[in-house]
Amino acid sequence: MTSSQRTISVVVPVYNGEKTVRTLTERIARVCHEHGWAYEAVLVNDGSADQSWSELSALASENNAVVAANMMRNYGQNSALLAGIHLATGDVIVTIDDDLQQPPEEIPKLIAKLEEGFDLVYGRPAEVQASAWRKLVGRIARWSLVAASGNKSLTGVTSFRAFRSEVRSAFDRFAGPNPLIDLLLTWGASRLAFVPVKHELREFGESGYTFRRLMRLMMTALISISTWPFRVASLAGIGLVLFGIAVIVYLEILYAIGRPGTGFTLLAAVILILSGTQLLGLGLVGQYLGRIHETSSGRPAYVLKETISRRAGDRGLVVEPTVESE
Repeated sequence: MTSSQRTISVVVPVYNGEKTVRTLTERIARVCHEHGWAYEAVLVNDGSADQSWSELSALASENNAVVAANMMRNYGQNSALLAGIHLATGDVIVTIDDDLQQPPEEIPKLIAKLEEGFDLVYGRPAEVQASAWRKLVGRIARWSLVAASGNKSLTGVTSFRAFRSEVRSAFDRFAGPNPLIDLLLTWGASRLAFVPVKHELREFGESGYTFRRLMRLMMTALISISTWPFRVASLAGIGLVLFGIAVIVYLEILYAIGRPGTGFTLLAAVILILSGTQLLGLGLVGQYLGRIHETSSGRPAYVLKETISRRAGDRGLVVEPTVESE
């Protein structure tokens, strides 16, 4: 299937995006029309505190190519993406943020790279237009993904991606309240690529990634599919035991040469270090047991409150472009 015959689903997680989502949708439509793509824009409201849902409802009522979904509450970006991916019907699924920092005009670059035979393509910005804090957040999030998966190529992942719809089958039956889209995609994508894209300044609002959310995301990534934290705790325990043995040997040497050290202080420090290691190990066990409990409880990744769509056949064919390309 050639690029012009592709049907494109553009999934947008929306959080407090009332000022940007209409402009974004119009730009998506323009790009798809120019390339002759049948398309749909799947807009998922992730418990926004502003009037985003009203805007999404209006867009879905005005445009056959827009599907608006409203989540029961704020579940997080990854859950919103998962909901949109499940609703998407195109041959190619594109995910993009709602803040206009990722220009929709760069989507053709992702599609062109996908046509070379790749399963998953990320748009990697040549220069990130964000604060030092936001850049740090991004680095830590990517580091946690690499640590969890062992895949060093994930250091370049972004939320601007395109992938073939068949990749979705790898996580169609995903169950649990803590999805991580990039990790799920790696289960089904065998060929991964990156393309340079533009990254614009943010005009409205602020990023929803607070320090607390960042730590939660990092722990979810590390624990969801990896035993890496256990290995780290084990190595730390071994290292500290060896350190304790070395301290004892050091004290014996001092005693042998007639210069006894402050044994109580050093011994107390060793005990504290070893106790801390034990608590760290117990804490990690608790985290894993907690994740198992959450998964076995049957809680879904998201719950949709309502969906508005004028799409033919409810979840049928992707709407054809209303403007023919020249």
